[in-house]
Amino acid sequence: MSDGPSLAASAAVLQVFAFVWGTVWGSFLNVVIYRLPAGGSLVHPPSTCGRCGTRIAWYDNVPVLSYLLLRGRCRACGVAYGPRYALVELLCGVLCLALLRAAVLPLTDVEALVHALWMWLWLQAFVYLLVAITFIDLDHLWIPDELSFLGLLVGLAGAFFLPVVQPTDHVFGAFGAAAFMLAIAGLGRLIFGREALGLGDAKLLT
Repeated sequence: MSDGPSLAASAAVLQVFAFVWGTVWGSFLNVVIYRLPAGGSLVHPPSTCGRCGTRIAWYDNVPVLSYLLLRGRCRACGVAYGPRYALVELLCGVLCLALLRAAVLPLTDVEALVHALWMWLWLQAFVYLLVAITFIDLDHLWIPDELSFLGLLVGLAGAFFLPVVQPTDHVFGAFGAAAFMLAIAGLGRLIFGREALGLGDAKLLT
């Protein structure tokens, strides 16, 4: 009996899981994007309506689906909230699926597949971090130090998945990039008499 149909079914299930998994992380990133700049906790209190303060039930907090069913409105007071919450969730779902198809699904060798799954998780961390940074920067023209530091750790962890690059190369590359960006920022201030490049960009590049 051919393994073709079973492999195809497994791949289909994995792709559905990847999309749903990505939307769940997108929902969490919405919390990060909203609360981190305000200095709020990422875990407490639970999500509430910004107008009436009603706690959002779990069944009204299902990524993408709840937004569609409620037509983007609070169940309690009916106030409309922007589509960006659902768009971030959808974006993360699509990105997670795309990463799976690029890094995992082309492989059939078991040993290579295990490594590819770890690589997939690492790529997710990197991409989700960039999504959070992008939207926070769009809203506030500011990149939180916490996310820059987390990005540094995620980048260094990539040394385990990119064996052609030595860990020391990652470290020297990070510091070299930061020094270059700081030099550009200093030169811009000297020439224009004001900040020409935010230091958040230098931290992000590291």
